[in-house]
Amino acid sequence: MGGGGTGFVNAPLTSSEVRNFKKEIKGILEDPIGTAEQLDQFLGPNIYTWEEMQSIMKIIFSQEERQLIRAAGIKVWEKENPQGPPGEDKMPTVPPEWGQNNEEGRKHMNEYRNLIIKGIKEAAPRGQNAKKAFEAQQEKEESPTEWLDRLRKNMKQYSGIDPETDVGKALLRINFVTNAWPDIRKKIEKIEDWHNKSLDNLLKEAQKVYVRRDEEKAKLKAKFIAVTMRENNLKKIQKHTSTTLEIKLIKTGKRRKIESQYKPSLSSIPGMPAFTVGVLLMTEAAIRTKERGWIHASRIKGPVDEPKEWTITSEPGDTKLTLKRGLGGNELGRPKWSKKHTQDHT
Repeated sequence: MGGGGTGFVNAPLTSSEVRNFKKEIKGILEDPIGTAEQLDQFLGPNIYTWEEMQSIMKIIFSQEERQLIRAAGIKVWEKENPQGPPGEDKMPTVPPEWGQNNEEGRKHMNEYRNLIIKGIKEAAPRGQNAKKAFEAQQEKEESPTEWLDRLRKNMKQYSGIDPETDVGKALLRINFVTNAWPDIRKKIEKIEDWHNKSLDNLLKEAQKVYVRRDEEKAKLKAKFIAVTMRENNLKKIQKHTSTTLEIKLIKTGKRRKIESQYKPSLSSIPGMPAFTVGVLLMTEAAIRTKERGWIHASRIKGPVDEPKEWTITSEPGDTKLTLKRGLGGNELGRPKWSKKHTQDHT
């Protein structure tokens, strides 16, 4: 430096450092005091030019949030310094002529930095009514449009803030996302710089998630219907198969394995292929009757046709004769019918 004076050299923060810091804070609406304290610690004791502070603020906060912070910072200055210069001069919107190498300029820079920290603490609306305005949560079945309309009504009713102003839009945008249903909130928060997106853009993104949710619900419903129909069709096939196989087994009446190609009538179930049925018959199965033809042996409760033949038997040394009608059995080895009469012969 010429003249042997003392010069100041800044080591400005990098944009990546500021972006990483942004991920650690909750924001001025959710935690204004915590956000202010974290930023104060992050900035440290260094003195930053107006341009450097503007760059940092643009990365961390949206335009509307910066307006809230500036308005709150001006009120803080004017309250603490009623006889001092206007608050607009302490928080200018255009580059001021503050020289960083002179004491007066560095004083302005330091005051500007401190007013930003104080403005963050005071930026969010306070009081019981303001809390009611922003404590609402989106319901699962509530559409994004209905959710945004409810936020607008709450803001007007409880906070007194006009949702059409820049400040109102900033508050709406932040609460619309942070208090949305989890699937919508997570989707939008993945969008880079969503704080700087318009409400219309955020509403469109939320609507996509909401509609996709209905589409997935419709797919699950269709899948459930398809499974139910398939189960009902299988029940019909099983019922038809069971009836047909019973007739086949009754007619077979033998102990052997049956392998047959079975093609049921499936006119009510189009597209179903024929299939092979394998059955192992383990019981004596059928008896042929005059009235009903072949019928399962277990269903015979009484005699069938009485045979006309009579036989007489006796035991050696026994004076009794036994008269028996019929031959005493069928081809399956099971008696069809038997009746015994005894008579003494002297």
